[in-house]
Amino acid sequence: MKLKLFIFSVLLAGFLAAENPAALISTKDLLSLKVWSVEGGAKVEIDEKEKTIKLLIPAEAKNAPVILEVKKITKEPWWGYNTLKMDLNNSTKSKVTLRFRLVRRALDDLLLQAEHPRYDKDVVLEPGNNSLEIDVTEAGNNPSREIMVEQLKLIFSNGEKAAQSFVLSKFLLEQTEE
Repeated sequence: MKLKLFIFSVLLAGFLAAENPAALISTKDLLSLKVWSVEGGAKVEIDEKEKTIKLLIPAEAKNAPVILEVKKITKEPWWGYNTLKMDLNNSTKSKVTLRFRLVRRALDDLLLQAEHPRYDKDVVLEPGNNSLEIDVTEAGNNPSREIMVEQLKLIFSNGEKAAQSFVLSKFLLEQTEE
């Protein structure tokens, strides 16, 4: 009986801890300041209770990148995953352009340079909640080899010259059906 109770407890704990077992990277992986770095006076605030990441861009910062250090999560190979899903709340009253830059391992970048000089996607964030699905299949040109992603740079264009804040509440890199 004790063995059955122990097995049930282990299975239940595993089930409750798994946010999305099909996802390579999830919001849970981002709830540490160790995986974030910023430039240009930007700030990152983590709310572990609400499971959100607040990105603060000061008024004087023009295109200040907020950087997610994927290599610190130690889940670098992106081969086999095709969609990055993000929920971002734009607290400003105007549209904001988000440049999503995927920084590959230097060796991968060298090998892919001719076909894919850089992986940049521009997305327009409307005021309020935004649910994004970004196709990341172009990260590599050969599906048989792993692409090692070291960083994601989120660059918010600050055209209004006003302070901006964004709340990231969902982040999943997963394989979705096409």
